[in-house]
Amino acid sequence: MSETRFEILETKVAFQEELIQQLDDAVIAQQKQIGDMQQLLKILRSELTSLETQFPDSPEAPPPHY
Repeated sequence: MSETRFEILETKVAFQEELIQQLDDAVIAQQKQIGDMQQLLKILRSELTSLETQFPDSPEAPPPHY
């Protein structure tokens, strides 16, 4: 009886270890994705700032009711 319970516990621990590894892999992938997006956002901000300095006196868009 106790050996069966021990095997059940071993099985549960093995599944939990696998799940933890999968979750860890997902977090690592998400962190990389966040880092990539932060870098892209930094580039886009820089490009937007550059465009704003190139066209400082561009006319404003007409109000939406026109």
